[in-house]
Amino acid sequence: MDSINVCFVLRIDSDGIINDSDEESQYQDHLKHILSFLYSHPDCYLTVAISGRKAEWLEKKHPEAIELISELSSRKQIEITGGGFYDPILPLLLPVDKVGQIEMLTTAIRKLFGKKPRGAWLTSSAWDSSLITSLYTCGMDYALLDVSLLSQEYQSQAFSSKPIIVEEYGKTIKILPLCKNIVPSASDSCEEYISVFSKLAGNKTATTISTLFMPDQLSFIIKNGWLERFVESAKGNITLCTTSQYFKNCNIYTRAFIPSGSSKNGRPAKEIIARNPEAFRLYSRMIQISNEVNQCRGDKARKKAAREELWKAQERSAYWNENLSSIEQQKIRQQAYNHLLIAEKLIKEAGSKQETLLTSFDLDMDGNMEYICRTPVYNSFLTSEGGAVFELDVKSYNRNYSIICERDKGFYPKKVFTDFLIDKNSFSEQYQNGKQLVNTVFPEIAYKEVSFSRIRQELVLEAEGTYGKKHQIIKLRKKYIFTDNSIQVQYIIRNKSSEYLKCLFAVESNLALIDYDIKNRCIEVISSETNIASCADQIFIHQHDVSCCQITDLKTSTVFTFEPNENAGICIQPVLNEKTPYATCFTFFWKLEIPAGYETEKTLFLNIKQSSKKALASKKRN
Repeated sequence: MDSINVCFVLRIDSDGIINDSDEESQYQDHLKHILSFLYSHPDCYLTVAISGRKAEWLEKKHPEAIELISELSSRKQIEITGGGFYDPILPLLLPVDKVGQIEMLTTAIRKLFGKKPRGAWLTSSAWDSSLITSLYTCGMDYALLDVSLLSQEYQSQAFSSKPIIVEEYGKTIKILPLCKNIVPSASDSCEEYISVFSKLAGNKTATTISTLFMPDQLSFIIKNGWLERFVESAKGNITLCTTSQYFKNCNIYTRAFIPSGSSKNGRPAKEIIARNPEAFRLYSRMIQISNEVNQCRGDKARKKAAREELWKAQERSAYWNENLSSIEQQKIRQQAYNHLLIAEKLIKEAGSKQETLLTSFDLDMDGNMEYICRTPVYNSFLTSEGGAVFELDVKSYNRNYSIICERDKGFYPKKVFTDFLIDKNSFSEQYQNGKQLVNTVFPEIAYKEVSFSRIRQELVLEAEGTYGKKHQIIKLRKKYIFTDNSIQVQYIIRNKSSEYLKCLFAVESNLALIDYDIKNRCIEVISSETNIASCADQIFIHQHDVSCCQITDLKTSTVFTFEPNENAGICIQPVLNEKTPYATCFTFFWKLEIPAGYETEKTLFLNIKQSSKKALASKKRN
């Protein structure tokens, strides 16, 4: 058997890193030691897959690392691969964004390190055959892909002298499979580790095996001296090489087909996203903004800036990252929304016309219409499910203030203007004792469109459901009226049953404020012309006579004011994530007593403005 070729591949990225201090720690603890070892051991070859964000950070904070990588590259000891600049999941993107992200990283690598990459790192090994055309267009010769995505037959070929090549409409890309499960442990001797490669090679005349390392894994075996011993022990048995050195010696390839999949249980990226409602909402918005950027005409500078903001929002961590906590995931998604809203603002500026615009289309690709109102102050996105607002963006801070949570068992999704009928005991159990609401009637019912007027900026929805043990039929008509800085929601509740209706009617709105520090939230309630302050981390209930509730995000001076048309009760409670209050739930409620065949009307106003905090007690209702 010929010598076994081994490609060590190092992935350097900023995946899941939120703070600059974490970037610095990764550099000092791991990357610095790796580069120092490579410089002093010219017989150790390595392929480096670096993300655009990490390359930018190194250029800004540690230019000496850029110089060292450039020198290692010039002496052909390391090879640098390309990919998407902002670590996107490429199969999720439109073709223009795939090509743009790949070319952006290619340009950055060429400028920083002096060589154009010939291979591409695929984030999360997310694969789709449509990538072949995009990679080929960008001048990529090969792609790095998790070996688990290959069938057993092709895995055997992948470790032979006939590596895998894939084709799409006449364009071809070579595939270098990565093995993540043969990273050495501290207890492995060099001889034992070499025997692992020998077993994988079997009786093949020539074999190439590529192993993926993360910075902490590679720095660990460098610090304890294992890698240095391995390089010495491997001589004569194993040849360390870069990916290009390996492909340069290949003359025959095995034509293969690789089905769509990813490193996450082999499932396609779109299937993973579709199973996560919160991630899919973000994905839908990203696709919408991507289409708008591509259709933008006239102002090339703003279009370019908008496209870059869009690409920042395509980073993998915002869509899935099983290594992040829920709080960290929420912060990264908010960053993605921030980039999308900046891109949207740049597109609107290119059009130069700012006006309230009400429209409808199937945003989340579920076969049902969503309703979108864009004003100079806010964006409001409504869904027919519950007839509620699932995204509320404040444009001055480019912030999505709505909560879009994956629904738990028995719970409805948390949105804005979610309305329900409920008996008094169940209401108390939910808001005081945290138990699940049952028979809430309207939150998960699909509302039907009654009327839709772009001129008057009005939308009327209607739903019908049954309430209580007597199965009373109740019709709810919900009329939205949009202005530049406010949303008015009028409710008409009709008792279509033959029985007297007695219950509570409640409207719940959830707002995720700018950070997780409750000191930056100011909540004030007016009851009988008395100003009452509410603690953001405690449940607050006032049974009646509430005429106004004002919520101030002190960090951004964004003020939300809720006003019912007639005095109501209110319940305010923190929304917890891992015991951290990251949002606040505001629920207005009224006692209903409606005879058979009669109806009643309630209205709730939401005003959004940017200003310094003012005393609410002096505020007079119009």
